[in-house]
Amino acid sequence: MDINEAQNLEEGQNIELKEAQGGLPNSLWETYSSFCNTSGGRIYLGLREMKPKPNLILGINNPEKMIADFFTTLRNKNKTSAAYVNENDVKVIKIGDKSIIEINVPEAPRNAKPVFVNNNLSLSYMRLEDGDHLMDEGERRSFLIDNSTESYDLQGNVFTLSMEDVNIDTLHRYRAEMDTRNPKNIYKALNDEDYLKAIGCLVKGANDKYVLTNAAVLFFTSYPKIISIFNYYLLDYRLAKDPADKWQDRLVVDDLSWSGNMFDFYLNVYERIVPYLPKPYHFENGRDVGNLELQDALKEALANTLSNYALPLSEPLLILNKGNSIVFRNPGRIKVGLAQALQGGKSVPRNVGIITLFRLIGVADKAGTGIPKIFKAAEDFSLPKPFLTEQAYPEETLLTLFLTPIMDEKLTTDLKKTDLIALLNQKGDNGLSVKDVMETFHFSRTTASGILNSLEKEGTIRTNGKLTAGKKYFIK
Repeated sequence: MDINEAQNLEEGQNIELKEAQGGLPNSLWETYSSFCNTSGGRIYLGLREMKPKPNLILGINNPEKMIADFFTTLRNKNKTSAAYVNENDVKVIKIGDKSIIEINVPEAPRNAKPVFVNNNLSLSYMRLEDGDHLMDEGERRSFLIDNSTESYDLQGNVFTLSMEDVNIDTLHRYRAEMDTRNPKNIYKALNDEDYLKAIGCLVKGANDKYVLTNAAVLFFTSYPKIISIFNYYLLDYRLAKDPADKWQDRLVVDDLSWSGNMFDFYLNVYERIVPYLPKPYHFENGRDVGNLELQDALKEALANTLSNYALPLSEPLLILNKGNSIVFRNPGRIKVGLAQALQGGKSVPRNVGIITLFRLIGVADKAGTGIPKIFKAAEDFSLPKPFLTEQAYPEETLLTLFLTPIMDEKLTTDLKKTDLIALLNQKGDNGLSVKDVMETFHFSRTTASGILNSLEKEGTIRTNGKLTAGKKYFIK
C-alpha cells in the first residue's frame, strides 16, 4: 500500500479505519464481531478517515506491541467468543516514516456464528455499509438454530398444537399429490392421524401426547396458528409485469381468505406461474412433454426457497413474477455457501422437515442437485442462465429465473456483477482469478474478463498487481 491508497481508503462494507492513538480502541472488537458475522473485512489502525479526502496518516508508535496486545485480547474468551485472525492475517505497513497496522478478518464459519464480544451473546454485531450494528434477537436466533444439531422444524411445537389443529383440506391435497406420484405408496390406507405419524409430522411430546412438529405446523395448519409460533412468518407472491403498477395479482399468507400455510402457498404460486413458462414442444410417444422439465425446475425453485427460509428473520419471503422472469427473494443465506450450491453435490437445507415433506411428493432429492437442475433446465430450453446471489446483511438469497430467451443487456450485466461481487465477498483474501470466474459461473473468458475489468474501473474490486499468471481479483 502506498501513501495515495492509504489517503483514499474509504470505510465501507469490508473496510474500517481506526486511529488507535491511545492503544487498541474498544470499538475494534465490535468491528471484529461484525466482520466475522458478515463477509469479513480489513481493519486499519493508525488512520483517520477524512471527508473530503485525503485521510490523515497518524501511524502507530509501537506497532509490534499493539499487535501483541491485539492477540492477547483476541484469545481471551471473556472478550471474544472465537478467534479467527492468526499471525498471517496481521501486518505492519510502512508509509513514509509512519507505520499502520492492517488486520484481515475472515468471515467466520457458519456453524460458529454469531461471534460476540464481552462474553455476552446479545453483543453480536453485523456489518451494514460502513457501520457495525447490533443483531436483533431474530438474527441471533437464526444463527443459533442453524447451528443446532437437530433441525428446529423436526422438533415438536412449543404450543403443543396437535391433530385437531390440522387443516384437513390441505392435508388431503398433500396426500393426493403423494398418491399421484406413487399410487401404491405404503401410507395410502392409513387414516389421517396415522398418516401424519408415519411421515414424521406427529411426534410424542410431554405426557406422551402426540404434537405436530414445527414443519407440520408450517405445512398443514393455518396462518393464525403458524404466526403464534413463528412471529415473523410472511410469504408473499406478486405478479408485477408493469413497473408503473404495484402489482396485478398478489397472494399473501396473512389476508385470511385461505389457509396461509406453506403447502397451499406452494400449490397456489405454482399454478399462478405455470402459464408464464415458455411452451417449447418436445414429443415422447406422441405426447407433448415440452415444458415438463421447466415445470420441475419451477417446483424445485419453490421447494428450495421454502425449505431454506430463515424463519426467525423479520424480512418476508417474496416471490416476484415479472412476466418474463421470476425472482425468489429469501431471508437467510445458503448454508453450504454460494459456490457449493452452484456446483451441487451437497445438500444442507435449513429446514430439514420441510424439504423432507417435499421429497415425499417427489419435488426434491437428497443429492444437492436442486440448483444445478434448475440451471440445466434453462440451458436445455435456450433460456438465459439463472442467477443465484447472496447478500450478507441483511442476510438474503436471491434466485432469478428467466422465462424468455431475450433479456435486457444492461440487466444481464448487472446481475452477473452482483453474482460475482457476492462470491468475491465470500472469498475474501483468497480472491478469484479469471479462470475461477469462468469455471464457477460458466462464463466465457471474454465475459469473465469484461465484467472483472468493469468492476475494477468502477473501483469495486482490486487486483494483486500481477499482469498475467497469478493475477487475482479482490473486493476493494
